[in-house]
Amino acid sequence: EILRLRGLNDVTALSLSSSLRTAAQACPEITAEGVKRSGGGYGKVGERKGGDGRREGEAFAAAVQLKLEDCVKEDDIAAKSTDSKKNKKGKGKKEVGELHEMARQAFWSFLRAYPTKEKAVRQIFSARSLHLGHIARSFALKE
Repeated sequence: EILRLRGLNDVTALSLSSSLRTAAQACPEITAEGVKRSGGGYGKVGERKGGDGRREGEAFAAAVQLKLEDCVKEDDIAAKSTDSKKNKKGKGKKEVGELHEMARQAFWSFLRAYPTKEKAVRQIFSARSLHLGHIARSFALKE
């Protein structure tokens, strides 16, 4: 409805689940890793529950999320080891990795921008209903 109000009649909204299914099928090794790391909670790769393959997309998304978190963690470890070599006494500002700092900035930018929606969609995207821990995890932040 919002698209039509803006004069975008020929644009169709994307489906997240169909996009994830397509990505899961294009990258079966990542999807298999997501299934493995979930302890089999997403079923077997290629197995379609109800014929729609929805869980395959979830396994893919979980694997990508875990890979992102691993990259941020490794970058932090590298930054801290560099910091400890520079500052033997352990005093001063604790360094975080560049990826971690960018994730923090993106998180805060998201939080500042989220409530600035059009009046027509503010009720749908209520800032009060956000779970900050879930949002932080989506930016690979665990603190």
